[in-house]
Amino acid sequence: MKNILVVDDNPANIGLLFDCLNHAGFKTLVAQDGESAVRTARRVVPDLILLDVIMPEMDGFATCAALKEDAKTADIPVFFMTALTDTESKVRGFECGAVDFISKPFHQEEVLARIHAHLTIQEQKKSLTMANHIKEKVISVVAHDLKNPFTAIFAYIQMLQKNYDKYDDKKRKAYIDKLEHANRDLYGLLESLLKWVSTGEGKLEYSPQAICMENLVESAWDATKALAIKKAISLTREMDKDACVEGDKNMMAAVIRNLLTNAFKFTPRSGRVGVTVAKKGDMVILSVSDTGMGMD
Repeated sequence: MKNILVVDDNPANIGLLFDCLNHAGFKTLVAQDGESAVRTARRVVPDLILLDVIMPEMDGFATCAALKEDAKTADIPVFFMTALTDTESKVRGFECGAVDFISKPFHQEEVLARIHAHLTIQEQKKSLTMANHIKEKVISVVAHDLKNPFTAIFAYIQMLQKNYDKYDDKKRKAYIDKLEHANRDLYGLLESLLKWVSTGEGKLEYSPQAICMENLVESAWDATKALAIKKAISLTREMDKDACVEGDKNMMAAVIRNLLTNAFKFTPRSGRVGVTVAKKGDMVILSVSDTGMGMD
């Protein structure tokens, strides 16, 4: 139920609007002066305010200005209610932050139509803002995750360039296979990013399935260990082959890749990184440890 605050020093106007709004399904709040209107708005934060212009002491213009100066109430849409029809008054109202004017005497159908139209716009604006916020977060996460296969590709290329003549054909092929695997991961991430952007939804699609943690860790290990090899970091794994979970394979893989990349990044040269996967009751515990400096 939407809350609407009616601010008017005339009891007859308040009664008319109160009955009209309640009958239309709104929860109606009332204030008879500017100061109490500001206090009520700060406490309740209504969805919309119907504000009389001509009131004693603190008129509608001053009340609207006070509402817009407070971060808690600044985004509440304000409709001025007035018998004033001159352009100067309307311009002043819009400058104070009002979004619409309702002329006195009221026409109930017009009042309700304007309120419903603006509340719909507000909902659409909130939905769009939320969708954009979510999309920005998703793109940020995927962009961060893109660094892992790029890091692997660069590291394998550098090792091949540096040691090409030292490696035999078997070793070269092994590194080419790793490059192909990292390239496949990169392409998959780019496809996901393009899909999320093109759908306009800005959200991840959760697709749960049975996951063997050993296979997932091995895949993440292959995608990231080039950085470890480059820094001469020793790698250890302890896997429970029966450790399986229900979850989204791509999301879980991204988590493990980022944990490993973080460990390799902050472990000094010739350090150690280890991964363990163990069953504990009805849970599976994945641990990534390293000999880096750690955190408090």
